[in-house]
Amino acid sequence: MKMAMRGRGLLGLASRVAGTKAFSTEIFVSRLSFYTTDEEFKNTFSPFGAIEEGDLCFSGTISSCLPQGNWFLGNMLSRFSFCILSIIVRLMRDNQTGRPKGFGFVKYSSQEAAEKAVKAMDGRIIRGRLIFVETAKERDSG
Repeated sequence: MKMAMRGRGLLGLASRVAGTKAFSTEIFVSRLSFYTTDEEFKNTFSPFGAIEEGDLCFSGTISSCLPQGNWFLGNMLSRFSFCILSIIVRLMRDNQTGRPKGFGFVKYSSQEAAEKAVKAMDGRIIRGRLIFVETAKERDSG
């Protein structure tokens, strides 16, 4: 019954039970309070395992990422390689207001940690709201 209320199909449940579909290391968290901060979000899900961290490195020509007409800036940046520390906890925000949208993603270093987080946190009440936690679905490339 809980599965039907959340809009999941029985096919997804059957494939997870049968073990035919690999469990992802990334989870999707919905119905979060709109007042949830990035730090709270990370702290809530970090007890279940190491949240993946890493360096996101860029090298080569990145001018294609810049708006048209930024030829000088594009050429200057394309000569450098740089790294940004990236913690893979994403609390999604509204582009115009910058306020949280009420959902986010957490990527763990292992499948076991992600499974633990889903089992422990799905259906919990956080900041007065019942949250849902499930495995993140892969995006279609097309």
